Amino acid sequence: MTISEVEINLKTIKQLKEDVGEDSFLVLIEKAKESILESQSKLNDLKSSKACKDIARELHSLKSVLLTFGLERIGTLAIKIEQECHNNDIFTQEVESNLDKLHTQLDVLLNETLDKL
Repeated sequence: MTISEVEINLKTIKQLKEDVGEDSFLVLIEKAKESILESQSKLNDLKSSKACKDIARELHSLKSVLLTFGLERIGTLAIKIEQECHNNDIFTQEVESNLDKLHTQLDVLLNETLDKL
Protein backbone atom coordinates (compact mmCIF):
# COMPACT_ATOMS: atom_id res chain seq x y z
CA MET A 1 0.00 0.00 0.00
CA THR A 2 1.29 3.44 -0.87
CA ILE A 3 0.63 6.92 0.41
CA SER A 4 -1.63 7.59 -2.56
CA GLU A 5 -3.81 4.69 -1.44
CA VAL A 6 -4.25 6.37 1.94
CA GLU A 7 -5.19 9.58 0.11
CA ILE A 8 -4.71 12.90 1.81
CA ASN A 9 -6.74 15.98 1.07
CA LEU A 10 -3.85 18.43 0.82
CA LYS A 11 -6.20 21.42 0.96
CA THR A 12 -7.30 20.31 4.42
CA ILE A 13 -3.68 19.98 5.54
CA LYS A 14 -2.76 23.38 4.11
CA GLN A 15 -5.73 25.04 5.81
CA LEU A 16 -4.95 23.37 9.13
CA LYS A 17 -1.34 24.55 8.94
CA GLU A 18 -2.50 28.09 8.16
CA ASP A 19 -5.02 28.02 10.99
CA VAL A 20 -2.71 26.77 13.74
CA GLY A 21 0.80 27.58 12.48
CA GLU A 22 3.63 25.22 11.60
CA ASP A 23 4.83 24.57 15.17
CA SER A 24 1.36 23.80 16.48
CA PHE A 25 0.67 21.66 13.42
CA LEU A 26 3.69 19.48 14.24
CA VAL A 27 2.41 19.07 17.80
CA LEU A 28 -1.02 18.12 16.43
CA ILE A 29 0.55 15.51 14.16
CA GLU A 30 2.27 13.90 17.16
CA LYS A 31 -0.97 13.92 19.15
CA ALA A 32 -2.79 12.43 16.16
CA LYS A 33 -0.22 9.63 15.96
CA GLU A 34 -0.70 8.88 19.66
CA SER A 35 -4.47 8.90 19.28
CA ILE A 36 -4.38 6.65 16.21
CA LEU A 37 -2.05 4.17 17.93
CA GLU A 38 -4.33 4.07 20.95
CA SER A 39 -7.41 3.54 18.77
CA GLN A 40 -5.64 0.84 16.79
CA SER A 41 -4.77 -1.01 19.98
CA LYS A 42 -8.32 -0.69 21.34
CA LEU A 43 -9.79 -1.86 18.04
CA ASN A 44 -7.55 -4.94 18.05
CA ASP A 45 -8.77 -5.80 21.55
CA LEU A 46 -12.39 -5.12 20.63
CA LYS A 47 -12.08 -7.19 17.48
CA SER A 48 -11.08 -10.16 19.62
CA SER A 49 -14.15 -9.68 21.80
CA LYS A 50 -16.38 -8.94 18.78
CA ALA A 51 -17.98 -6.06 20.68
CA CYS A 52 -19.64 -4.24 17.80
CA LYS A 53 -21.10 -1.35 19.84
CA ASP A 54 -17.72 -0.64 21.40
CA ILE A 55 -16.02 -0.93 18.02
CA ALA A 56 -18.45 1.63 16.60
CA ARG A 57 -17.75 4.00 19.51
CA GLU A 58 -13.98 3.76 19.00
CA LEU A 59 -14.31 4.21 15.24
CA HIS A 60 -16.37 7.35 15.80
CA SER A 61 -13.46 8.93 17.66
CA LEU A 62 -10.88 7.66 15.19
CA LYS A 63 -12.72 8.98 12.14
CA SER A 64 -12.72 12.48 13.64
CA VAL A 65 -8.94 12.44 13.94
CA LEU A 66 -8.53 11.05 10.42
CA LEU A 67 -10.86 13.55 8.78
CA THR A 68 -9.30 16.48 10.66
CA PHE A 69 -6.05 15.64 8.86
CA GLY A 70 -7.66 15.23 5.46
CA LEU A 71 -7.37 11.45 5.47
CA GLU A 72 -10.61 10.99 3.63
CA ARG A 73 -10.31 7.47 2.21
CA ILE A 74 -9.33 5.88 5.49
CA GLY A 75 -11.83 8.09 7.35
CA THR A 76 -14.55 6.88 5.00
CA LEU A 77 -13.59 3.28 5.73
CA ALA A 78 -13.86 3.99 9.47
CA ILE A 79 -17.32 5.50 8.87
CA LYS A 80 -18.38 2.45 6.85
CA ILE A 81 -17.38 0.02 9.60
CA GLU A 82 -18.98 2.22 12.25
CA GLN A 83 -22.25 2.20 10.32
CA GLU A 84 -22.07 -1.58 9.78
CA CYS A 85 -21.74 -2.04 13.53
CA HIS A 86 -24.55 0.42 14.33
CA ASN A 87 -26.93 -1.02 11.76
CA ASN A 88 -26.42 -4.69 12.59
CA ASP A 89 -24.98 -4.76 16.11
CA ILE A 90 -23.50 -8.07 14.98
CA PHE A 91 -19.83 -8.73 14.34
CA THR A 92 -19.95 -9.97 10.76
CA GLN A 93 -17.25 -11.29 8.44
CA GLU A 94 -17.51 -7.98 6.56
CA VAL A 95 -16.82 -6.01 9.75
CA GLU A 96 -13.83 -8.23 10.48
CA SER A 97 -12.50 -7.91 6.93
CA ASN A 98 -12.90 -4.13 6.94
CA LEU A 99 -11.21 -3.85 10.34
CA ASP A 100 -8.25 -5.79 8.90
CA LYS A 101 -8.14 -3.40 5.94
CA LEU A 102 -8.34 -0.41 8.31
CA HIS A 103 -5.50 -1.83 10.40
CA THR A 104 -3.30 -2.16 7.31
CA GLN A 105 -4.07 1.40 6.22
CA LEU A 106 -3.40 2.73 9.72
CA ASP A 107 0.00 1.02 9.68
CA VAL A 108 0.88 2.78 6.42
CA LEU A 109 -0.42 6.03 7.79
CA LEU A 110 1.64 5.79 10.96
CA ASN A 111 4.81 4.44 9.38
CA GLU A 112 4.96 6.46 6.17
CA THR A 113 2.34 9.11 5.63
CA LEU A 114 2.09 11.31 8.73
CA ASP A 115 5.82 11.94 8.79
CA LYS A 116 5.63 13.45 5.30
CA LEU A 117 3.00 16.07 6.06
